[in-house]
Amino acid sequence: MKKQWIALFLISFTLSACIGNNDSNKDSDKDNRVALPDINPNLSTASPEGIWMLHMDIDMNETAIGSFRQIEVDDSYFIRQLVTIKIIADTNKYEINSYCGASSDLNSNSAIITIQSDSMIPYEWEFSEDQLRSFSSPPDNFSRYWKMFYPELLWQSQEEGQLSFKQNLTITGNISHKILVNYEPSERYNSDPYVIIPLSGAHDIKYNKIMKISGVKISDSIHIDDAPELTYTLNIQSEDLSLSNTTSQLFCLKSNEKTSKITTTSSEKNSMETQSIQALNIGINSSPEEETLYFGVRKYLQADLTSLYLDQPKSNSYHSISTCPKQNLDENCQNPVKFDLTLDSKSKNSLSNKADIVGHDGEEIRANFSLLIQP
Repeated sequence: MKKQWIALFLISFTLSACIGNNDSNKDSDKDNRVALPDINPNLSTASPEGIWMLHMDIDMNETAIGSFRQIEVDDSYFIRQLVTIKIIADTNKYEINSYCGASSDLNSNSAIITIQSDSMIPYEWEFSEDQLRSFSSPPDNFSRYWKMFYPELLWQSQEEGQLSFKQNLTITGNISHKILVNYEPSERYNSDPYVIIPLSGAHDIKYNKIMKISGVKISDSIHIDDAPELTYTLNIQSEDLSLSNTTSQLFCLKSNEKTSKITTTSSEKNSMETQSIQALNIGINSSPEEETLYFGVRKYLQADLTSLYLDQPKSNSYHSISTCPKQNLDENCQNPVKFDLTLDSKSKNSLSNKADIVGHDGEEIRANFSLLIQP
């Protein structure tokens, strides 16, 4: 059985690579997106080290088949993000640091990835002949977790990535990640009423993700505060917090647009759910407390719900304030007295957001952030 399943795994990988995506509407949307900043000819061409603006188009498809239903997930992302590419001393290896807080990554709708994001970039890469090749991936904690409790579970995963530079000023490439999972429970699990059914009841899952990446170098520096090509304003004021350019330093920025379609097919009924989310997240080093904070906004378009949040991992503090959804099923939800928020992630050389909020309890939050890339 295992040999047959592994053969199916290899066939599925080959087919998914050949079939591709024929969604013309999706391709049209990509053609209309904001352009990358112009190439800066004054930057160094000797090394890719520096700050880069990346644009990432991510398509994730997953089919989960269970005994009573089948769920098809089709997620698409467009991400604009500042990342640093830094050489590892005395090696031919580079780090791509794209982490901008757990809250910046929208959770996957996958049955097997669950709390992880579909937009993770491998951290370490080997450099050779103007190309980076991924040689490390985030630890596959999910497969180890499931196999610990369900040894019958078969899990096959393959991730590959290659990025190419042109004069160390532009970058293009792809990252692919494929996972096949098969689960056939033993009689012991079938007869034990206390055993939790894994993977939402699915016994065959195929996960396929393609990340298409393009980018330009915008500074030779590896710190935003030291980059003469970048200027930003930062001002966040509330009863418990006061942040500005003079007391805090910006170290990361990530803009995220996600559209999702989830189709469920069963003998009882068929359904389709669509979701659209826009998000902007920034990472801030605050002094003199020397605490890292992540500040961001999210807009759930179908639900007509917007939230603003502040995540402080060091003090284990997470604070958010939101509007109530259009179809409010929570009797305890109270809309803010005032919730004015603007988010601009579609300008070629800038990103910004502005918020003026008064909660239902009188709490006031005023925030203003903008980043400008000097061509």
